[in-house]
Amino acid sequence: MASVVCGNRHLVPRSRALSQNRHQGRLPPENSWSPVCTVGFDPVGPDKLLLMMTFTVLKTAHVLCAFLSVAGFALRGYWALQSNPLCKHRLVKVLPHVIDSCLLGTAVGMLWIWGVSPLSLPWVTAKLVALLLYIALGMAALRFARTREARLAAYLAALATAAYIVAVALTHSAWGPLG
Repeated sequence: MASVVCGNRHLVPRSRALSQNRHQGRLPPENSWSPVCTVGFDPVGPDKLLLMMTFTVLKTAHVLCAFLSVAGFALRGYWALQSNPLCKHRLVKVLPHVIDSCLLGTAVGMLWIWGVSPLSLPWVTAKLVALLLYIALGMAALRFARTREARLAAYLAALATAAYIVAVALTHSAWGPLG
């Protein structure tokens, strides 16, 4: 895999960073795609350590929020298909917005630490486009579809879109599981 240029830094796979720094006795950060300067990488600096720790916290929070968001949607969609009165509960209507705001905030924070525009990385662009589709399908499943069959089709398509987004995030490829 080639490195991705982000400002004055390169994002390189952990295996490549290991091979570049192994002969000098230096180790790269623990996450698989780390901000690594390919010339004179110094993992000991306090600024870099704080940046790496902040990125790790943001990434963990992002993954947790993504899980909660999709799990919450799956539950609300199931309730909507069953005409369960819990769909109308105030917490069920407010909590998804809080979780999704945290999800967006952590994504912006990670991109800021990387120093990249969301549209400069093809896999992030693919996630954004799929996210818009996921939102539209979710709105159809929970609000706008008139028949139960239309709600079910939109619900299943939204869950498939969420699975694609997760696959893109794990593979860092716009092709998702095919890439």
